[in-house]
Amino acid sequence: MDLAQPTVAHADHMLEKIKSRLRMASGQAMTASTIDLAKYDDLYALYTWVMSKPDYSIMEVEAIVAELGTLRKR
Repeated sequence: MDLAQPTVAHADHMLEKIKSRLRMASGQAMTASTIDLAKYDDLYALYTWVMSKPDYSIMEVEAIVAELGTLRKR
């Protein structure tokens, strides 16, 4: 799977991995259909960073969630 290609399926895969990694209980509201694919590169960069770290501080989790919020369609 080449996640560098901007597709809804790839966005969905990355979101599910991010939510799983962060143990997001309220992640149901964040789905690939809510992501603006024009911001796919930002999602990919966030995904790459999240997957590269073994754990996160509370401040990092808050920043990740805030960043995910900026990727939503308006």
